[in-house]
Amino acid sequence: MKRIALCIALLAFTGWQTSAQIGTGGLPLSMQTQRITANVPVATAALPDWNNGLKQWESQPGDKPYLVALTTPVEAGFPNSGTTYTTENGTRIWRTKIHVPGAAALGLYYDNFHLPEGVKLYLTNANGKQILGGYTAANSNGSSAKFATEAVQGDVVTLEVNIEPSVAIAGIQLQIVRA
Repeated sequence: MKRIALCIALLAFTGWQTSAQIGTGGLPLSMQTQRITANVPVATAALPDWNNGLKQWESQPGDKPYLVALTTPVEAGFPNSGTTYTTENGTRIWRTKIHVPGAAALGLYYDNFHLPEGVKLYLTNANGKQILGGYTAANSNGSSAKFATEAVQGDVVTLEVNIEPSVAIAGIQLQIVRA
């Protein structure tokens, strides 16, 4: 019986994993070079009040799933919220951070998301051990422009956009509205 339960749990977990946003993998360029040492701008947002959020959730009528997280407003976007570096070969690296003090993990919600060919987005946690991405043009949602990334462990997430030299900056749309 335990073996059957374990198999069902593994199948459920595997199915859940395949529904996440698909990235191309790899490492952000900033992790591949030691030359980028400047400070990265930080957008800070307040940690939502869990007790108040839970009360509001429970007061809503009807059946609903368990509440596992709350969101908070964040204003961060490309290119204004970050810093851009240019490598020797002309590749540009844009970086910014989002900090929600006290958060256990940060998932991001975008209301304007479009990456042209030649652009990759990566997200990393504070210690650099969790890396999500690279998200590419294949992740853009057409006319919707909505996007969300899974949670990154900790209360700080670094966003990095790697831009090939031939890409026009004006074609990149990246606006985060909630964490």
